[in-house]
Amino acid sequence: MLEAARDSARRSLRLDPTLSWGHLALASVKERLDWDWEGAEPHYRQALSLGPNCESAHFLYGRFLAAMNRPVEARTLLARACGDIDPLCLVVTSTEAWVHYVSRSYHDAIRAARHVLDMDPGFESAHRLLGAASLEVGRFADAVDHFRRAAALEARHPVTLTWLAHGLASAGHTAEAEALLGELTASSPPRYVSPYRLALVHIGLGDVDAAFEALGAAYDERAVGIVNLAVEPRFDPLRGDARFSRLLRGLRLES
Repeated sequence: MLEAARDSARRSLRLDPTLSWGHLALASVKERLDWDWEGAEPHYRQALSLGPNCESAHFLYGRFLAAMNRPVEARTLLARACGDIDPLCLVVTSTEAWVHYVSRSYHDAIRAARHVLDMDPGFESAHRLLGAASLEVGRFADAVDHFRRAAALEARHPVTLTWLAHGLASAGHTAEAEALLGELTASSPPRYVSPYRLALVHIGLGDVDAAFEALGAAYDERAVGIVNLAVEPRFDPLRGDARFSRLLRGLRLES
């Protein structure tokens, strides 16, 4: 799908190099498929320059900056999007919550996620982010509650189940987390579960070797989420391991 997006973006820019969306699409491909950080950023900047009021340019570039461990720039960009461009946009405000979360500003992440839920109590990703930030500040019951709500809203989508399983394991509900892991890895019914997401479940359960095995698979298949490896707080238990450093070097995300 990303390869098709690359071809489409290039065709669009050949026809009209002033298309903000074309630069944005090409930036996303260079980031998520190529891991070409230096190649992606000029296209994000160009997209923002050509579409200064484009919500997507703000939140996608903001996520990129956060993944590159540039939290001040990311927060500044999202603050403008939330304050000046569209304060009612759920995606932008939930992205602001994500940026606060990976910047370790957990109480700000909680505030932003709650603001999203004030606007729309059924916005699934805000429940996930509120759960993740609550987990980091020790509010385990609140975290699990929001993970359960997210899973219910998304009809037990694999992504929400991995967040729930990690939260359950971290909160001490080991048996339920293991049961969810079994559900996620069962061959019937067949469904794709990102190994990057499975690594988080293994971390919650304290199985470091299984987590690294899953991350190795995520690296090999270029799983989308792995671009956040350097900043995602839930990977903190692995950061002292040489295997983690090797992964960051492979991604060119080492400090």
